[in-house]
Amino acid sequence: MSLKYCVVRLTRFCPDPSETGLLADLREMEGVLAQGGASHPDIHTLIGKLLYLQYLRHRNLLSDDRLSGWGVTWQEVASRDLDPRSFLVTCERLDAWLNGAVFPVSASLIRRLGPTALRLAAGVFNGDSPRGQLHLDFSAYDFSYIPIETLSVVYEQFLHSRRAEGGSSLAKQQGAYYTPIPLVNFLIDRMDELKPLGASTRVL
Repeated sequence: MSLKYCVVRLTRFCPDPSETGLLADLREMEGVLAQGGASHPDIHTLIGKLLYLQYLRHRNLLSDDRLSGWGVTWQEVASRDLDPRSFLVTCERLDAWLNGAVFPVSASLIRRLGPTALRLAAGVFNGDSPRGQLHLDFSAYDFSYIPIETLSVVYEQFLHSRRAEGGSSLAKQQGAYYTPIPLVNFLIDRMDELKPLGASTRVL
């Protein structure tokens, strides 16, 4: 199979409908929060952290028992009833537990965003409309099924939504683009056929 043929096939790949709906909702939510005065870096940190929490929850790493040990409930951390204090405690305990911060959340960021923005964002991850229409239950998205590569797609979406001087997107200015995982795997497999990867191999 030629690389050209592989790229053509990848561009015709249809993503999972729930993933597509989530990305559209996140794009709309970003616009709503920005209209409310929140900065794009703060919005992106919040969306990234909530997405990260959802992945951990749906993979049972953030179980009820673990959250209870931290003195919080999932409802207080990642729903339309989000409590800012519980959200911050969870982020701090999670970073300490995993010995590293992904989309670090601070008390000052929470104050800048305010409880209304926090609850709106958390509600969207449970199926609420970015414009405030409530979802009937908390099972709109199954993050145990949506692939982890969605994080990369969301990050690329962030870069393209931010405008640099002159009006072009930050991604275009920086030359930053997301490479689909199937294409990465294809290239690595082809490279491994030509020059097998070993323990001392460096891939740049």
